[in-house]
Amino acid sequence: MIWLLIFIDGDEVLTVQIEEADIKEHVKTWESSLIGYVLGVIPSINQLKNYAVKMWKVKPKQWELDF
Repeated sequence: MIWLLIFIDGDEVLTVQIEEADIKEHVKTWESSLIGYVLGVIPSINQLKNYAVKMWKVKPKQWELDF
């Protein structure tokens, strides 16, 4: 599979082609990632864990943090 990204910067148009072989080794890292956006007060990591445990029935020991 090939992805084509197009970036427009004013009058300049740049294209980038990404082939599956270029990103294959990184896919496993991002397969189970969760990206969120929070408005207002920033929650602590423990609050986020508690939310996941409550909403998705995950076990706290399943969390693997990589900061």
